[in-house]
Amino acid sequence: MTKRNKDALSAFVKHKNLNMKKTFFIAAMIALTACGGNTVNKPAETTATTPTEQKQGIEAIEDGWRKTPIKVNNGGDNPTVMQLLKAFNAVWPTSAANTIIATAGDKDFFVDEWYEGESPVFVDNVDYCCAWYNHGDTGNQNIEARTYQREDGHTLFAVRVEENNPEHRLFCCFYDYYPATQTIMPEDEPYKDLKRKWQNSFFNYYLGEKFDQTVIVEEVSRNDEGSCFHHYAWNGMKHEFHHSGEESYDPETDYEDETHDEIEVAPDEYWTEEAVAARIKEYFEAVNRTFAEGSTLEPLDLDEHFYTIYWNEVYLAVLAKDNAQESAEKMFFVDDNHWTGGLEPPIVVENIDVKLLTGNTAEATVALAEKQSGFRKKVNLSLDYQRGMWCINNWFEESHDYDYSGSILDMMEKYAGY
Repeated sequence: MTKRNKDALSAFVKHKNLNMKKTFFIAAMIALTACGGNTVNKPAETTATTPTEQKQGIEAIEDGWRKTPIKVNNGGDNPTVMQLLKAFNAVWPTSAANTIIATAGDKDFFVDEWYEGESPVFVDNVDYCCAWYNHGDTGNQNIEARTYQREDGHTLFAVRVEENNPEHRLFCCFYDYYPATQTIMPEDEPYKDLKRKWQNSFFNYYLGEKFDQTVIVEEVSRNDEGSCFHHYAWNGMKHEFHHSGEESYDPETDYEDETHDEIEVAPDEYWTEEAVAARIKEYFEAVNRTFAEGSTLEPLDLDEHFYTIYWNEVYLAVLAKDNAQESAEKMFFVDDNHWTGGLEPPIVVENIDVKLLTGNTAEATVALAEKQSGFRKKVNLSLDYQRGMWCINNWFEESHDYDYSGSILDMMEKYAGY
């Protein structure tokens, strides 16, 4: 539980976002590279290769990553971001990645304290890590890496690479992890067909942090005409273009502003009872995989991938308070398993009755049963459309209908002091 330290994460994100805004207007021309189609390549028989002898460092990565599949040692079905970064760094070594690996070691969660002008290192072994604004030891290199879990059991692995000396280079590498071969295969950037707003412009790239799965390309006019943010929303399998606008957004603070409302309205294909029901079934399938005997998956990942940003904010506060308790008896989730609704997995979803509300909210009554005992119960869920998908916002016992008082979120808020 300690790896989801909210205070450390919030402090890091604030520092990083502040300095990203100051740094991202470096006047360097970053050209988008077009290659291949939109489909994910199937794994080839090729094994991992080393960088070309003609080019070194960041230049070699930019020139060769698309042509180089990489083997992941002991990757298993669901590798962490650190496992994938280590495999990437073995073929494409950088001092910034070395800093992450050496500083964090095998810790699940690590945040190096912020010192103005020095390099912060942030690691959450599950799906995100970075070494940012590096000067000195890392050779003016920045590395950011994260994973996105695909509905087919694969993992999308993205690495943002930047170097400011001797010349400015900035690009992202995207890979599909194949569990069967334990290999990451290069695939097209989601923004490869991006249409420029200005002919004379350059690009910056944002990989969504933690609960935000959006990829954003910031197009900056070289003629002082401003910036345009091109948003690519995650649909469970890949990032798809969503919209372009003059304003970006912070997923931790801007979910009530006009930009957020524009982003979060469910598109027609998701604004159906079937789409909501499919998402709920996907959740309980993930629950069963997570709690299966011998599983190495972490229950906390269910919150990150299937619950709303506000739920995760409150839940992180609950975990922080739990960690400070003197005894387990005083902790919040001793007798309350919100992932399974109190049932013993494997859980069978027998029926889902969905009611669509506003453009980005829905309710569902779900009939569940324990596969082994046959015990049955119904629960009510409220869902919000966020980050390109339906996310659980709250649980209600059937007897409470949708009365917020006494719901799991209400109890968490009271416990955490909201």
